Amino acid sequence: MWNLERYKENIALYLESGETISYQQIAQSQKEIGSVLRGRTVAVLVCRNTLGCILCYLSLMRKDIVPLLLPANLEEQEVLRITQAYRAKYLCCCRGYLSQNWNPLIAIEDYNIYEIPNWKKTEMSKDLALLLTTSGSTGDSRCVRLSKTNIKSNAVSICQYLKLTQNERAITSLPFHYTYGLSVIHSHLLCGASLLLTDKNILQKEFWQFAESKGATSFAGVPFNYEMMNRFCLLEKLPKSIKILTQAGGRLEPELQEKIAQLAIQRKILFYIMYGQTEATARISYLPPSLAMEKAGCVGKTIPGGKIWISEDDEVCYQGNNVCLGYAKSYRDLKKEDENNGVLYTGDIGYLEDGLLYIEGRKNREVKINGRRIRLEHLEENWKKYFRSNMVCSFDDSKLYLLVEGKISEENVKKLREWIPILEKDIIAREVDKLPRKANGKVNVAFRA
Repeated sequence: MWNLERYKENIALYLESGETISYQQIAQSQKEIGSVLRGRTVAVLVCRNTLGCILCYLSLMRKDIVPLLLPANLEEQEVLRITQAYRAKYLCCCRGYLSQNWNPLIAIEDYNIYEIPNWKKTEMSKDLALLLTTSGSTGDSRCVRLSKTNIKSNAVSICQYLKLTQNERAITSLPFHYTYGLSVIHSHLLCGASLLLTDKNILQKEFWQFAESKGATSFAGVPFNYEMMNRFCLLEKLPKSIKILTQAGGRLEPELQEKIAQLAIQRKILFYIMYGQTEATARISYLPPSLAMEKAGCVGKTIPGGKIWISEDDEVCYQGNNVCLGYAKSYRDLKKEDENNGVLYTGDIGYLEDGLLYIEGRKNREVKINGRRIRLEHLEENWKKYFRSNMVCSFDDSKLYLLVEGKISEENVKKLREWIPILEKDIIAREVDKLPRKANGKVNVAFRA
């Protein structure tokens, strides 16, 4: 998928240690790791932005083994449950993550690959290449099924509209398992560019020291990232080498969008606002930088090779080679072929104006909170299971609204923030004796606390 030989002399990865990894070195590592891997199967990869993780990922892809990417903050028992649900043959994770007394099949930098005991082979579609979860760390194991065609077509589109070249240096500011963060990796490797590989977050000074010292040329962020950068005055301190800012994963507040757009004009930075879904392998549309100041709330025009239209019930629809094959909940779904035929009904309500797309909300109760897909029903179930009380929630304009039967404690809020990436100020909660219900007895989720 990636022509590593073509760019063999280029630097693919800059590490915080000062070491660099060339495309040729990645290709060699792929061969070494691949020599111990056998069979067409699933491999669960617990992801971090580290050398071991990216080498595991690229090696699995080269061997036609299907990676299932999970966040590093997921509890071990959940990882093992998902591993079993998908009959994965291999588990790849950071050294020290597992409490199981298993011997690694191979060690790669900071990562180990384990072969799962008593593994059972399962039938898989020949087109299946990657499994990405849709619900972050709330414990839902539903995955989006992606093909190599999906991955490459989206990466090609991104390279085209961002005009990426071999000279780019993108810093890994987003989680590896997250479709937006992964798309940054895919697109930059496709065009022979470099990645500044770090697991630090944007509020750590080491992140920005690394970006500055290695000349990062681009930064990708979700609204939460930009809100934090604005709060701590980091926008004004961006490294001078930054030439591209991209934003996706939810709606920016209009005032903040205007502020970033104005800063971008002053600094001659290209600021792209984008829209996408995991089901579209990350990207669906982008707003050209020249429109960022005047088009608040707009997510732009379709990416190269795609088509957007609005259905009769105002749902945003998309067609393109990057549309996923479908969903999977267990190994039983891995044999399914393409169920979408290149057409995605996004579940978002929106409209087109002068060829530009505007998103107004969700049809159902799946929402994006700072870039992570969250099912509100699953959040409510987790709350009831953990706290033994009923709660109903809704989400709008970056605020999470809660109605809770009984008392709300600091422990409740702390645990909630472990499940989803949200600031305490954005949680608006109210205590009630009984949750509001409709005539049919179902809880009324259309409320504001």
